[in-house]
Amino acid sequence: MTTQYETLVSETDLRALCLKMMELAKLDSKGARATADVLVTTDMWGVHTHGTRQLPKLLENFETGKMDLNATASVIDEGPTWASIDGKRAMAFQTAIDGMEMAINKARDAGTATVTARNIGHFGAAGYFAVMAAEAGMIGIAMCNVDPCIAVPGTKGPVLGTNPFAYGIPTSGRPVFFDIATSAVAATKVFRAKARGETIPDGWLVDKDGVPTNDPSHYPEEGALLPFAAHKGYGFAFLIEALCAGLSGGPTPDKVNCWVSSTPEPVNQSFTFIAINPDTFAAGRNFLNYMDGLTAHVQSADKAVNADHIYLPGEIEWRKYQIAQQQGIALPADVADVLRSAAAKYGVDFPV
Repeated sequence: MTTQYETLVSETDLRALCLKMMELAKLDSKGARATADVLVTTDMWGVHTHGTRQLPKLLENFETGKMDLNATASVIDEGPTWASIDGKRAMAFQTAIDGMEMAINKARDAGTATVTARNIGHFGAAGYFAVMAAEAGMIGIAMCNVDPCIAVPGTKGPVLGTNPFAYGIPTSGRPVFFDIATSAVAATKVFRAKARGETIPDGWLVDKDGVPTNDPSHYPEEGALLPFAAHKGYGFAFLIEALCAGLSGGPTPDKVNCWVSSTPEPVNQSFTFIAINPDTFAAGRNFLNYMDGLTAHVQSADKAVNADHIYLPGEIEWRKYQIAQQQGIALPADVADVLRSAAAKYGVDFPV
């Protein structure tokens, strides 16, 4: 599939557009700043399926009653190495940032910390929160459950969510990070292909009978995504359900509501964040030296024919981020169209 780009938008202008729309939607300024930072950063990484294009639908969640504009998350209970949060259906980005900051702070003293949350909505790219920990010198793990989207071996309909998983690891340079859905592809990429009238690659989707298909036009009303690597992705998606909804007190998959629908069922996803302080363990303050050795080992390996570079996890995203800082963010046409329509709704000028 090809990607068509609109005129470049500066980071400053894109952030200002998001903040203005959220101000007009009456979202509190702290939550708006958190939301804008996550979404704009994600666009700068080049992960446009999880960037600012998601803001209009998130704001619609307040209009339909899925999320509560006036709510603030609260800590249910906590100990030295753990905490449980009730997201109370507030905008989830601030809840998630607070949750990872809590895990980081606890891990500084205890070595490791786990923070869970229930009753949250969509929080964008899990990788953002894993990178938060890595930039604080920690190994960060971030994951969440979502409504059922993927078939599991032997089924023809959705059973588990795409349940994203991310990690961030500090190095002497930019953090290494990795962010994946446990489906073969994120559902937003199928929605994007559907909106563009495009076909999709093999291995992404099955139809209503459980037969593989390249036609996304009937999804999500019919069919289901496939897990990555068949039973392997299924196994990870199952684990994430237990770690997120199971630990936080959230619902089983059949009772998790879809945040992208235009109906009033409340958001009720769950997340779990883990921070690990390398200084606590045997490597201690030599951990960054180890990571430098590990990355050098990988990148000094003999290259395959026609390979000009061996990328570390997240390296492509950091390169795109640097280009976006220097030259502006190249928004795909469909993302610009979504934002332009939302800007018109709120009476805000689109920056290009």
